[in-house]
Amino acid sequence: MACRTTDGAVQIETLQESVHDEGYDYAGTPHLAHPELRGWIVELVSEVARRATSRGLPPRVLEIGAGDGGLTEPLLARGFEVTGTEVSRPAIERLQDAYGANSSFRAVYDAGGDTDDVEGGPFSAVVTASVLHHIPDYLSFVETVVQRHLAPGGSFVSVQDPLRYDTMSPVAHRFDRAAYLIWRLGRGNRLSGLVSLKNRLTGQLDPSRPGDMVEYHVVRNGVDEGALKGLLDGSFRELRVVDYWSNQSRLAFRLGRRLGLANQFALVAEDRLG
Repeated sequence: MACRTTDGAVQIETLQESVHDEGYDYAGTPHLAHPELRGWIVELVSEVARRATSRGLPPRVLEIGAGDGGLTEPLLARGFEVTGTEVSRPAIERLQDAYGANSSFRAVYDAGGDTDDVEGGPFSAVVTASVLHHIPDYLSFVETVVQRHLAPGGSFVSVQDPLRYDTMSPVAHRFDRAAYLIWRLGRGNRLSGLVSLKNRLTGQLDPSRPGDMVEYHVVRNGVDEGALKGLLDGSFRELRVVDYWSNQSRLAFRLGRRLGLANQFALVAEDRLG
């Protein structure tokens, strides 16, 4: 489905700051809300980063879109130096308050979302969690980040992005959308939830609603995991895509896992060729 917007351009930094302000609730994010999923992602990212250091690279990780520190904290606890970026100033302030006293952590306010202000590289691992689906041209973004910030022998890991909708089973896609609707209507502000649902179903993004404008995947058929794999193929010694199930609703999360459904993916690219 093509992405359609009404007239008017909105800068990405304004959108992200509007959505991820002081009152933003990260608790509804599936990879933070469900301990099983969070634990699996932490171990996946940590092991990939550890293998990169075993190839002689320094324990230096770039975490793009660090959010509330769900990956930052365990990486620091495992002895990695972490540079965490955010396009939201309030998010950076929260990260600085939480981890600023740790000399192994550095927060970078990346207002343009282009990582231009990131220093301290090259890094042994570059990590994104629930990030790529917020970026209109995520293929160019990944290509630039890998070339600019990842050391030869290093690894790129992306988790918690939605599969292309037309590669999901119809059951998984419909169940995911229905469960999200029920969860969203139970979060309060039901009128806003209904407007968001209407916009998602019609594919009509409203620039006056920042929450619409940062969820590009809703109107562009998810995120193309095959295109990402093709982009990085030939640049890494090992490349794989791991499909899995995730949903905001606790009940839907458990049921989808039990049924073996998949709606999200992790992209793991290890040992960049120099």
